[in-house]
Amino acid sequence: MEMKRSEMKLKRSEMKYPEGDEVRVGDIIWTNGGCHVRRVVQVLSTEEALKWGIEDDTGLMWTRNINPHSPIDIRGFESETDFSYEGIGKLTPEELQYVEYLFHVLEFQLKKKIWHNPYASYYPVFYRLNDKFSWYIFYSVSHAGKERCYEFREHEGKFYLIDDEAVCRRVRVL
Repeated sequence: MEMKRSEMKLKRSEMKYPEGDEVRVGDIIWTNGGCHVRRVVQVLSTEEALKWGIEDDTGLMWTRNINPHSPIDIRGFESETDFSYEGIGKLTPEELQYVEYLFHVLEFQLKKKIWHNPYASYYPVFYRLNDKFSWYIFYSVSHAGKERCYEFREHEGKFYLIDDEAVCRRVRVL
């Protein structure tokens, strides 16, 4: 079946998350079953997906760097048909507010501006292991700089720098 160009654009504009919100560039979303927080950098029609060599139909391209002011580094694609299966969904305003709060806690500790700093690269990961839930923030002072990982210990309300070996043991990151 052949689609007209206008039909493809219509399909893209109607792309929705499982909870019903329209998919838009700049959205902060859950991926990987609700563990990784990512930012939508492109919404792809069938035609656009084919240009990227993607045959999964429509979908979205994401970056793990959720800072809207830093360079775009496309890291992945999620097919619209897999949104429910993969746990793709937009963060609620309350979830996004909590993520921002975590960054402000880390800023206070490090005495550095992170949130919306145009030079910084950062992304949070929510990790579940059995009944233990943890937040990790990966942060670099520049887009090309070395990432450091901080684990949030909610009972203390503080972040702790963890080394690369501990990151590999504790959290799976794409």
